[in-house]
Amino acid sequence: GGQGVNWAFDNVAALGTLDVWAALVGYGFLLFYDFAGYTSIVIGIARLVGIRLPENFDRPFFALTPTNFWQRWHMSLSFWIRDYVFMPLAMMNSQMWWRNGALVLSMVVFGLWHRGSWLFLMWGLYQGTLLLLHRLWQRNRRVHVAIPNFVSWLVTFAAMSVGWIFFRAKDLEQARILLFAA
Repeated sequence: GGQGVNWAFDNVAALGTLDVWAALVGYGFLLFYDFAGYTSIVIGIARLVGIRLPENFDRPFFALTPTNFWQRWHMSLSFWIRDYVFMPLAMMNSQMWWRNGALVLSMVVFGLWHRGSWLFLMWGLYQGTLLLLHRLWQRNRRVHVAIPNFVSWLVTFAAMSVGWIFFRAKDLEQARILLFAA
């Protein structure tokens, strides 16, 4: 599967806004089904030989915030980044600006871990910025307005979908075209 998604990314000049959104959403699901499928196979094989491995995905597309998305998506790697990159960095200085910077830097490292390229650096910076904006929103709201779950889900889903641009684009020019078309 994924031929339509790959065709869309290879022919970005021919895409309209709805096409770009369909490609982004499709690519997110393609990644999820490929990777969650592979890890489910490994978990099942491990259980056959008496080894119990934890689940690696927990319905990430139902996440209501960027933070919640990363608590549900590729949990083994997300938690590894949290425990071995973010926490040591964050504990070096207790000032809030430092901890916020450590959050963004951790996601940049996460991006570069996937592939050392400008696109993955930008993907990590984008994801770190989303997490930081969510953190700032939680801490600095003067009035605790109840945001309907549907709105929170929609904003999170859309923001994560836009992030796939950096993850899938073949170069910076293709990413620029997709960003402006979305």
